[in-house]
Amino acid sequence: MYILSEGKQRGTLYHFTDEDGLNGIIDSGGLYSDFYSYISFTRSFTPPSVGHLEYRYVRFAFDGDKLSNKYKIQPYSDDEYGSDGEEFEEIIKWPHKKLLKTEFALKRIDILKRSEMKVFTEEEMKEYKKIKLPIFFVDKFKKE
Repeated sequence: MYILSEGKQRGTLYHFTDEDGLNGIIDSGGLYSDFYSYISFTRSFTPPSVGHLEYRYVRFAFDGDKLSNKYKIQPYSDDEYGSDGEEFEEIIKWPHKKLLKTEFALKRIDILKRSEMKVFTEEEMKEYKKIKLPIFFVDKFKKE
């Protein structure tokens, strides 16, 4: 007799940020919020079309199954940014300014070479590639 134990199936969850966020996440090994009592993720591999433009050129891809085995993930809809009640995010409720360790679930980090907010130089790209993490400079975000 075999007993099959299966965890929650979340698939890949994405977290979009900017270069300051990228550096903070790399340095700390996790995510935190200065303002909210949650950390947000999305199932969409492209950045949101509404909200903060500056957070659209760095994408962290996480193994949602690993995250959901350690943290409670729940659907979330933020009407402030025009989602019209359609749930497009997932959140982990977490005290603001407290680090949520996520390095164990990191699959890859994609950084747009060129965006409305930033154009990375060859030298900057070389420096980031020295970091021992799966960092990729891309022309556009593709599905993980």
